Amino acid sequence: MHVIVVYDVPAERTHIFRKLLRRRLEHLQHSVFFRELTDGQVIAMKNEIEDGLERRTRLLSSNRQARQHLILPRLV
Repeated sequence: MHVIVVYDVPAERTHIFRKLLRRRLEHLQHSVFFRELTDGQVIAMKNEIEDGLERRTRLLSSNRQARQHLILPRLV
């Protein structure tokens, strides 16, 4: 499945999430990551992320079975 993850965390915690997400996803821009993952990889990643969350942390994710269902405009 195709996964997009966007995070909004306090500046002092961005390195934690960037490091965690780069293990499995491609870093597209600032706090945006994308890649095709298996269901098991998605579950494992969500568990790791939840362990690092604080009360003020927001995490948005979207996953789709087929890439054609995603609209990803190219900026460059």
